[in-house]
Amino acid sequence: MTEPPRRSDPPLRVLYIELFGSAGMAHYAHCLCEALARRGHNVALLTATDFEMAGGIRVYRLLNRLPMWDLTTPSTRRGLSRWAQQLGRVVRYLCSLALALATVWRQRPDIVHVAEMLFLPDAALSLCPPCSRLVHTCHNVERFSYTRSGSLTYSSRLWRHVVPP
Repeated sequence: MTEPPRRSDPPLRVLYIELFGSAGMAHYAHCLCEALARRGHNVALLTATDFEMAGGIRVYRLLNRLPMWDLTTPSTRRGLSRWAQQLGRVVRYLCSLALALATVWRQRPDIVHVAEMLFLPDAALSLCPPCSRLVHTCHNVERFSYTRSGSLTYSSRLWRHVVPP
């Protein structure tokens, strides 16, 4: 492994926010945070409590405190229990979003990097302190979701009307 280049500038304080902590996004977040930290920057990854890359040695700080759910597991329950499960997800999501914003304002990093904005309230993450720069990486240009049966579908009917092909 090569040594990081010598720098005359002070290292940047980077807070990378990845809400769900699983699948390919977790691996991407881990690799990017690791690379930035090895270049001499002070990097923290704010992610879900059950971040799948939590074990092992890393150079960045892991802040796995967001109470999110596994996005790849669709809700298959019917009736009231399904609505209760969805309500629980909404509450955990909003709590995670509030905790992420509080972390941004408490730490006041130089750069806030948001992994992906899946839901409209994610735009609240743009309410960074004036001293922070916001970076958003769009990984999926075409929106996709899981159906009730668990199969993956690209674009909803509403999305196809909003964003024509």
